[in-house]
Amino acid sequence: MKTINVETLTDNLTAIFIVTTSAGLIGLFFLKINFILLSSSLTYGVWLAACTLIYAIAQHFKTKNSSTFDFYQASGPVTPTVRRKKSNIEERVAIHIDEDGLDPMVLFNEEKSGVACILRLTELKTTKHLFDYLYDLNISVEQQGSPIDGQTLMEINYQQEKGYYRLTDNGPRELLDFAFCENSEHLYAQIKLAIEQLKNDNPALCISKVNVTNYQALQKFYHYVKRLNAPENRSIEYLSYYQGTLKICNTSYVALYDCTLQSTLTSWINQDGLIRTDNVEVELLGDNMLQLVDIELPYTECRLIDIQIVKMRDVQEGVKLYLTLVELNEGKLTNNMSGLTLLMGNNSIDIKYDEVLSDELISVEAYFNQKSYPEF
Repeated sequence: MKTINVETLTDNLTAIFIVTTSAGLIGLFFLKINFILLSSSLTYGVWLAACTLIYAIAQHFKTKNSSTFDFYQASGPVTPTVRRKKSNIEERVAIHIDEDGLDPMVLFNEEKSGVACILRLTELKTTKHLFDYLYDLNISVEQQGSPIDGQTLMEINYQQEKGYYRLTDNGPRELLDFAFCENSEHLYAQIKLAIEQLKNDNPALCISKVNVTNYQALQKFYHYVKRLNAPENRSIEYLSYYQGTLKICNTSYVALYDCTLQSTLTSWINQDGLIRTDNVEVELLGDNMLQLVDIELPYTECRLIDIQIVKMRDVQEGVKLYLTLVELNEGKLTNNMSGLTLLMGNNSIDIKYDEVLSDELISVEAYFNQKSYPEF
């Protein structure tokens, strides 16, 4: 968008006003002359003089403002100076938001990042610069912007696959974070080789991996189940499902407002057998919300105190949840306890009460860590 100086715009509006006013006055004069039936030669002379005057006024204001604004070419191509300025702005924006929608300000924040994987390296001695390892493996490196607070962001490329790494100066030690976009297996393999070489030169090097896709899909489910162990947890209102989508409504006590608050969790299983709680609105739209089927609870009033994962031998069957429910009597826990298993597949949920389980139960926290923090 072209920026117009206020003073320049005022001058041009003044020019337009003067030209228009002059034309009107001369036009009136022209009509007056015709009205009194002057000769045609005189009329032609007056008209020629009017056109000359209008042109002279227009040229005066055009010349005056040509260095800042051309009224007749305001919507045309921008000047080279403006084009260079626009290019710089686009480059700065590309550092923060590229074509994949990645924002390096949150690039290494697993809760917000748009990447698929993050590697973190700690206890790295500066015996040899990382760039040397990457150069030996034909990985191109380009610095993005200037270092901020001792942190330098670099873009890395290998066979048209792109990623990022952040180098943090921490005195005698350096911290390294790598961020990989989806479908960057070749780049990841090369970086893994570089890290193995770093490991040889730095035996104390610690490496951790974050599967960002799984982390973002599971974190809501993980935190929801974690709150079931809190003393504020009250009663379960209902369990319902539609095909392979599960909806849980639970209440908790909010001391600040001295009231109970209902919270719902909608989860489903994707084709890879992973519990997801992101983008569930796609699964429950329109008439599907009306087709939710309630799951019968074992007690009239009960509390959901835990959800665990049943470790299954065949992961292709889906994910089996084990819900522990305790009967409530006037809001207080009793000694009556019941188990509810839900085998969640892509398009269905199989329900069983007090099933005798031969498989191992693992906590949702362990399941979350297993899927979100795989071994490097």
